[in-house]
Amino acid sequence: MKSVKLGTNHQAENIHNSKHQHAQNVLNQAKAFVSDLIPLETLEMDIEVFKQSFSGYVQTFIKNDSVLKRIDTSSIINLAALQTLEKRFHEYKQPDGLNFDIFATTENQISSFDYSIKLCELLNQHPQQTELSNQLRKSIIPLVDNSGDAFIPDIYAISMLK
Repeated sequence: MKSVKLGTNHQAENIHNSKHQHAQNVLNQAKAFVSDLIPLETLEMDIEVFKQSFSGYVQTFIKNDSVLKRIDTSSIINLAALQTLEKRFHEYKQPDGLNFDIFATTENQISSFDYSIKLCELLNQHPQQTELSNQLRKSIIPLVDNSGDAFIPDIYAISMLK
């Protein structure tokens, strides 16, 4: 069975991008937090290891440093604060390369999408399209989204059909 792209789930894409941006902000905060202890060049070279465990990376760095390993860790850095940043980072971190396209995969979805396109074209060609759109704003037209300035296929409703 062939599939037809209906559109993109912009809401899910925006949520993903917001979470990703927040995770990046938290990562930048963590890098700034440890920058007095670990040179940023070193941190950038090991960024993937640092992302896995902020506090683990710092503890390993301290253990491997000939001077720092002799000093009490709690007097050097607040690991609890770093662990809080790490927890927030992992909570908001999003995988890369996600696709937010919505596809019609059943014959019913594909034929409904075709029907919806034709219906929207007819409604949008109406001589008083703006007035019609305003009159129908509170009405539900199956498979049609009339929330904007033009009638468009309701890709979410179509994608939920069996």
